Amino acid sequence: MASYADIARGANVQPEEFLFLSDMEPELDAARAAGLQTCQLVREQDGTQASTRHEIAKDFTEVAQKFRLPHG
Repeated sequence: MASYADIARGANVQPEEFLFLSDMEPELDAARAAGLQTCQLVREQDGTQASTRHEIAKDFTEVAQKFRLPHG
């Protein structure tokens, strides 16, 4: 858990300003416990099971829309 907060601090970003993306729910749980925002990438072709504890998105465009990030 501390490693996720360390990554954010190493990038000179407060943990709550960092968006962590993964398809693995345990990784997302640890990142959230460290104070990071989380989003699960759920792709049908991978057989990913959608989380009930994290935002979910099917691709980076959807992530950008959900988190109001710039996208083209």
